[in-house]
Amino acid sequence: MRFAGTGALAPFEMVPGERLARAGSIALIGSGLTMTDVLLSARRDGFQGKALVISRRGQLPRPHAPKGVVPQQVGLPRSKRVSMLAAALRIACEMAEENGTPWQAIINGLRPSLQDIWQGLAADEQARFLRHLRPFWEAHRHRLPMEVHGRLRAEFSEGRAHLLRGSVVEVTRDGERFKLKLKRRASEEHEIIDADLAFDCSGFKPDLDQSLIASLFARGLARPDPHRLGLVVRRNGEVMGEGGRPTEGLFAIGPLCQGTLWEITAVPEIVAQADQAAESVAALSESEAGAERRAASA
Repeated sequence: MRFAGTGALAPFEMVPGERLARAGSIALIGSGLTMTDVLLSARRDGFQGKALVISRRGQLPRPHAPKGVVPQQVGLPRSKRVSMLAAALRIACEMAEENGTPWQAIINGLRPSLQDIWQGLAADEQARFLRHLRPFWEAHRHRLPMEVHGRLRAEFSEGRAHLLRGSVVEVTRDGERFKLKLKRRASEEHEIIDADLAFDCSGFKPDLDQSLIASLFARGLARPDPHRLGLVVRRNGEVMGEGGRPTEGLFAIGPLCQGTLWEITAVPEIVAQADQAAESVAALSESEAGAERRAASA
């Protein structure tokens, strides 16, 4: 796994406290949970300058609901079109709010069904979601504790942080400083931003060109999902090779399965998948041991 590779610092790369303290500006590429961690950690470690948060869609993480909110099940239409599913979900959240139920309860109630919903979409509909709706979904799905959300909002409302909508085309270093080439939305012009520090907070991406993964592809033991977010797998993480056949004894866990399962980056889903994989490995080991015993007694 690697970060998106913009040329900026990795989000949790150690920066000496004295360098943070004298920095006048920090550029943060991405606007999700990782950005929040990096920004608030930098403040804790002495950074007092301006934060420039760069995001294509400009979506910040939403807050969790107050404690005690019970997940609410919602019946989405049996549609294969992501636009219809998104519209139905938005209506369900609005109706919940009108009835005094936080919208977060609807999102939480949907969580157990997300893998089924994702796998029920054709690859082109999944791609449409990734292009147009992913930032909005992640801002509502991957949320912040209310206290942390309040601190983040204060950064913007009090002028210490600024949100820039656009995409980073290039990051270069000029001594200890960074230059970011930014393409604003709805503009063909490039803007150059200078910052004392720049962190890539856009999230992990699988390095499918890494030698181990590439060798699995070359030998037909694994194949990438249509979106190249990871590998084609079964629910339990068993890796699928050429011809749609499972590669016996080979499992992938967590984010490497995102293109196939989508909802597989948070701890509860990863733990459940790891349990399933462990059960499969145990069953395979028992089967092999039984075969050896039968061969020995023959």
